[in-house]
Amino acid sequence: MALRGMIFDIDGTLVDTNPSHVEAWRRAFKRFGFDIPAERIKVETGKGGDKLVPSILGQEWEGRLGEALRRAQKEEFLQIAKREHFGVFPCVPELFQALREREIRTALATSSDKKHLQATMTSAGIDLPSLADVLVTRDDAEASKPAPDLIIVACEKLLQAGACAVWRDTGHLYADLDRALEIASLATAASE
Repeated sequence: MALRGMIFDIDGTLVDTNPSHVEAWRRAFKRFGFDIPAERIKVETGKGGDKLVPSILGQEWEGRLGEALRRAQKEEFLQIAKREHFGVFPCVPELFQALREREIRTALATSSDKKHLQATMTSAGIDLPSLADVLVTRDDAEASKPAPDLIIVACEKLLQAGACAVWRDTGHLYADLDRALEIASLATAASE
């Protein structure tokens, strides 16, 4: 069986937003009197806010301020997105076009809600949903990352699951696309 689909995260994978998310969290914590260094927050990047807050402050503070901190982080991120230009990683449009030409369906799976996704795309100057076949946002899943809910929903929409290799970034994947597709096809055939 040939590879039928690929799933991509957005933040930190297609668009360079991780430093801005870290800064938004730092500012949100500061609003509530917590001076959390960016380096401490950076190691939690990729988690949903419902997991990040207790990981940094503990379960007691999650219960007291978790929701308010998450709202503050979202506000701060939107302010940053208005002022900054987020970079798009190398070859993103080309990669999606190459996959489309090979008739490989693509999905975007992001823990952002639609409002934050729009702010990211506006800042980066790219219309990501137009590149992909499927978009799955926080609004489509029950649990936040690292729970697999977003990926499960994307897989259900693509009818394809499983990672068999990792590439450094989108430019590396694009440059090595033929080999990546060969590896994925071999892994799929071996699992049958």
